[in-house]
Amino acid sequence: MIQIDHNQANILNGEHPEGTLTEVQRIDSITEKQFLNDFLKTSTPVIINQGARNWKALQRWSFDYFRSFESDCSITLEEGNVMQETTSFRTVSFQEYINQIQSPTSAEGKIPYLSVFELFKQFPHLIDDVDFSIMSNHKVRNHLTGWIGPGGTVTGYHIDWADNIFAQVVGQKFVKLVSWDQSSYMYPSQKYDSNTLMSSVNADDFDSNRYPNFSKVQAQYAFLDPGDMMFIPRGCWHYVRSLSPSISVNNFGTGWMSFLRDKPREYAKRYLHQIGLYGKECTCHKIVDGRRVSR
Repeated sequence: MIQIDHNQANILNGEHPEGTLTEVQRIDSITEKQFLNDFLKTSTPVIINQGARNWKALQRWSFDYFRSFESDCSITLEEGNVMQETTSFRTVSFQEYINQIQSPTSAEGKIPYLSVFELFKQFPHLIDDVDFSIMSNHKVRNHLTGWIGPGGTVTGYHIDWADNIFAQVVGQKFVKLVSWDQSSYMYPSQKYDSNTLMSSVNADDFDSNRYPNFSKVQAQYAFLDPGDMMFIPRGCWHYVRSLSPSISVNNFGTGWMSFLRDKPREYAKRYLHQIGLYGKECTCHKIVDGRRVSR
């Protein structure tokens, strides 16, 4: 177990509606074969302490470095926790967001978050700065994304239908995990999000009357520092909060079995949602004057 500092202790001693919190297993080093056999094949979460310490990203990336990029693409920011709260988003330029990211939170409390950002498509040269081969070598499809935002951003409890290896580059995050076998306590939501199943439970604004069984959940927690890597298996519920201005990257990896089992279902849902026949409430549209407006 790592040493817990004062701020981390305050977080752990704060309000957590889950029944219990225990620490995710941490290891200092691992071979690709060990990762495959002990964690990937067994769908077991793990943190590799400083697993990304040799990445170029750990040496180069910062908000100042991102400000130096000539591209000023438009990006869509989520406002608040769109998983469990009302979907809200807005479009700004990348440079505008990077310039404002360390500014005080807006009065409305809707913290903007650049989530699931196609970072490596927008800035292809950055791909050489990361290395997810410990998992990507064993997948038929890999999708890398970036997560950029100020302190206080929240991604509420949800499941991804892919294995996920996540790396913290700048800042610190707090993560909670709940295993798939506790799904009956997680109150799956009808709200639609592509390739995801969300919980109805807002862990930061908990309603014990609506979700009484959530107190039976046995959750795990982790603090991620720059250089730490975390494996989140397919089907594992997870919650993520930024504790400071943060840059993270991850790889969603899909194997043959998952590809054949999950993708047809998700493609069908996406098509039906696009034509308005599935998922009236979602994370990809907001309601403006009674009309659905896409991101």
